[in-house]
Amino acid sequence: MKDRMEDFINNIVIRKMSFADMSELMRLKNQENWNQLEQDWGIFLEQNPELCLVADFKGKVMGTVTAINHENTLAWIGMMLVDKEYRGNGVSKLLLNTIINKLSTCKTVKLDATPAGNPVYKKLGFQDEFEIYRMVARKIEIPKKKDSTCTFIPVNLRNLEEVVMFDEGIYKANRFVFFKRLLENLPEKSIMMKKGGVIRAFAFVRKGYNYTHIGPLSALSDADAMELLKKLIRNLNEKELLVDVLKDREKLVVFLKQAGFEIQRTFTRMYLKSNPYPGKVHHQYLISGPEFG
Repeated sequence: MKDRMEDFINNIVIRKMSFADMSELMRLKNQENWNQLEQDWGIFLEQNPELCLVADFKGKVMGTVTAINHENTLAWIGMMLVDKEYRGNGVSKLLLNTIINKLSTCKTVKLDATPAGNPVYKKLGFQDEFEIYRMVARKIEIPKKKDSTCTFIPVNLRNLEEVVMFDEGIYKANRFVFFKRLLENLPEKSIMMKKGGVIRAFAFVRKGYNYTHIGPLSALSDADAMELLKKLIRNLNEKELLVDVLKDREKLVVFLKQAGFEIQRTFTRMYLKSNPYPGKVHHQYLISGPEFG
């Protein structure tokens, strides 16, 4: 066993990920029963291919890490995976150090950590920002529809720039390219909500391996977030849904529990060393997922 591990460590190569690795990427993802599809890997590979890395052992992918860099203002690290059989040998640390080095000029670098990963990231200089609940539902119960004074509009390529501008004021990074790719997953399902011609909230939706994922969702108030979410869930008419909600959005968490969602796990939003672009967190309700931020 010792000789086998030494052979493994001595022959690990960190290289760029490619579409040719897809079967191996899905193999590692499926080991964890994560929700991503092949097209989610495609978002990383097409937006920032130089920031998609694999740990290669004699032609076989044993680990992955990705990052999306939003105009060098905010970068997001995700898809940190290591083959179960080879964990504890420094592969994750090697991948993380490499991706962090590649992001050295970015003003803010963030990730969402599991409880097991949190102490590992802290050793690398990451600090806690806030907590996130992953909530899932297989049976949804939404209160009966009431008349609304708001207008609900499907998000599409014609009005995407309007949503991006609203989001940038909250998130503090331009996510046009990322949002454009999300629209390709479930066209016409993502929506914005307006009142008096002004955007009050928006949310994106994408199909996943196990669940349909709702997020990001940003809104000007708790009431706006819940009104948009009710409309969106009715429109989707699906039973298996997933959201990643900020823990301190207490009213929304209560609403989700009443609708049939249960807490599955937790994440901690973390930033590397400093956080000059925290964004207007009080307007952020659902994130895009730990892989996208």
